Amino acid sequence: MSTGAITNYTGNSTNTNAAGQSSATGETVSENQFLDLLVTQLQNQDPTQPMDDSQFVSELAQFSSLQESTTMNTTVGLQTAAGMIGATITSSADDSSGNPISGEVTSASSANGVANVIVGTNTVPLTDITAVSYPSVSNSSSSSSGS
Repeated sequence: MSTGAITNYTGNSTNTNAAGQSSATGETVSENQFLDLLVTQLQNQDPTQPMDDSQFVSELAQFSSLQESTTMNTTVGLQTAAGMIGATITSSADDSSGNPISGEVTSASSANGVANVIVGTNTVPLTDITAVSYPSVSNSSSSSSGS
């Protein structure tokens, strides 16, 4: 007996299926695709065996959890990127001339849920950063020892 439940869903950043298990396929479904699947599931369910209310509520709760997780991951990524301002990075990303991007991070940004740092005129996703070097902090105060 088929319940029509969505049995394999992986979110963009959580990479888990609807049961909370790790996905072996690595395929992802966007939030909009998840909602489309849910609507299709409701439209095509067997009228003599409608979806169990608790199952429907469970799927909506999982979707809500995914949204919160995505928002949190974006926020944490942006905070991480902002913490790199002033640092020197090396990345696996190339500039428009094909040279690896490296240099001082001047700002941070987020686009489509991906946190980035800005080096010169180049935008580098955090996932492409291979090394980070923070400037050393010099102690400008002088101390005197009384002898």
